[in-house]
Amino acid sequence: MPAQAKLIGISVPSPVESGVPFIIQTVVENIRDYGTLYWKLDNTTTGQQIKLQTRVFDAGERYVFSTTTSITETSVFRIEVGHYLFGNYYEDESVTATSVCVSGGATLQEALTCAWANGWQDHGPMKTSFEIDEEVVGYSEVVASDMYGKVIKHEWWYKEEGQASPTKKWEYSWPPIDDHYTGMANWTHWEIGGAYGPGTGFIKVFCDGVHLGETNDYTIVAAGCSGYQDQTSCEAAGCYWWNNSCHNEPGVGAIGDILPSSEFYSGPFHPGSYVKIAMCDFGNIGDIKGNITCRLYEYPGQPNEQVLCEDVVLMYPGAYKRWHIRETIPNLPGQAWPLGIKVWGETESEPSW
Repeated sequence: MPAQAKLIGISVPSPVESGVPFIIQTVVENIRDYGTLYWKLDNTTTGQQIKLQTRVFDAGERYVFSTTTSITETSVFRIEVGHYLFGNYYEDESVTATSVCVSGGATLQEALTCAWANGWQDHGPMKTSFEIDEEVVGYSEVVASDMYGKVIKHEWWYKEEGQASPTKKWEYSWPPIDDHYTGMANWTHWEIGGAYGPGTGFIKVFCDGVHLGETNDYTIVAAGCSGYQDQTSCEAAGCYWWNNSCHNEPGVGAIGDILPSSEFYSGPFHPGSYVKIAMCDFGNIGDIKGNITCRLYEYPGQPNEQVLCEDVVLMYPGAYKRWHIRETIPNLPGQAWPLGIKVWGETESEPSW
């Protein structure tokens, strides 16, 4: 009977400092007759073979294989052992282990995709499926004994339908952290489905250029692919409105205005999804600085009219702002959702429909 390798134990340090050498060890036993066994170590994250070593074993003999390596990103190592016979390698057992790479003691405490984020440990639950017009939020928490001066970066990787592998689509780096925090939350957001269509993606998190880890995988599905049978459409009832006394012309005071580039998105949308339903370009066409109010209503001009949200901005004469308006789609299967927008300045009265 040929020799046969059995994994007795492994040692893969984690976390490890970026670029600092460390030792990986594996205890192997020959559980059959005298012969040659091999040990192979691969970094599957980088695709690099670290070590391939053979050794002659007596029956029942144990031996510790070891080697020194280093990493600059969180890496998954694959350890394979087996027997070597007549010039061929025959695998007997294998195992994987992750070594977390840190930068100056910084580690990735949490990374996920969700629908919203506001601050440290203040975010939505993990979300792995998004509509084509939904915004994906990538949230991360990096911790260290001192975060001062560290630079956090997010890289967005995405694989469109029909593509063989993901590619980097976008990255964003924050300025160096300016206080001695022990943890930092960061988040980026993007309607990536609108840019690249259906597909799958994830977000890598870096600290000082070191890849600490990444979020869960998420999927962008085409409209109508999430399992809902019924959909809701947005109806631009009343559409865009402003104070009729100014007739969309410059005036005295702080005067609100809506540009023709503003628009409602008609859907259809899936009930319960949090999506962008309108874009409003509004500004101040008056002659003084003042607050300009942009307000979104549902069921405008009807008895059940209700304010959904508003944006009040202090604007100088001639200033404009683009507001992307997002709301949760109500459960109105097969029906339209009437919406309307009003814009007015602080020297005007709220216009009627």
